[in-house]
Amino acid sequence: MNLKWILLADDDADDSELLKTAILDIAPKARIKVFSDGKQVVDFLEQHGNSDSPCTIILDYNMPFFNGPQVLEHIAKYPLYKRVPKIIWSTSNAEEHQFTSVQKGANRYFVKPSNQAEIDVFAKEIVGLCQNGMQN
Repeated sequence: MNLKWILLADDDADDSELLKTAILDIAPKARIKVFSDGKQVVDFLEQHGNSDSPCTIILDYNMPFFNGPQVLEHIAKYPLYKRVPKIIWSTSNAEEHQFTSVQKGANRYFVKPSNQAEIDVFAKEIVGLCQNGMQN
């Protein structure tokens, strides 16, 4: 299975690694670019604003410099990223965070899984989004 690349941003290296490993278990050839803060994401996407887009963007709600919704605000001006599914994931299930995330452009808000089985389900969903996007 050959997927376009996936963007994953989270300041918690353990969470990033767990999700990355789960995705690679399902799609071993997946390319995953990992960032540890919102500014890195914004800088990278602005530099690549007219080139290859990821098949999915996954952002932690709380990150240094720019949080997930702020990253979404920054990249909203680039047409290349409008059709890319954007997911905010967080340890918080606060309705305010969910509302803000969707208002700023997230297609989904996902509370971080608490066990490996839930991580695997989330990873399958991400791979599915990438596969569906490639067919369109």
